[in-house]
Amino acid sequence: MVQVLVVLLFLGAVQLAISLHVRNVSVHAAGEGSRRGALLGGDEGEAVARTLALLDSMLGPDRASASASRENVAGSEVLTVTVTTSLPLLLDLGPRWLTVSGRALVEERP
Repeated sequence: MVQVLVVLLFLGAVQLAISLHVRNVSVHAAGEGSRRGALLGGDEGEAVARTLALLDSMLGPDRASASASRENVAGSEVLTVTVTTSLPLLLDLGPRWLTVSGRALVEERP
């Protein structure tokens, strides 16, 4: 009985570590993608391409989707990249999907 509890606790800790890794990688990729798209002359397509390239290299191909949009916040144009990725589950506990976003101010010509 104790061995089963120890194994379940271990699997829960491993699942938490993997989920945190996926979250950190997704946040990093969304931020980097938004910064790439917000550069002078950049667009939403470049932001999504950069984000997906980072996610594919760190999490594996076809694990995530990304979208980008521009919006006006307090008079400044902001590029937002939203990433949705699946969480690898060892146990059937917790959410199956994770959605994060990264934002960057769009550079303008002086």
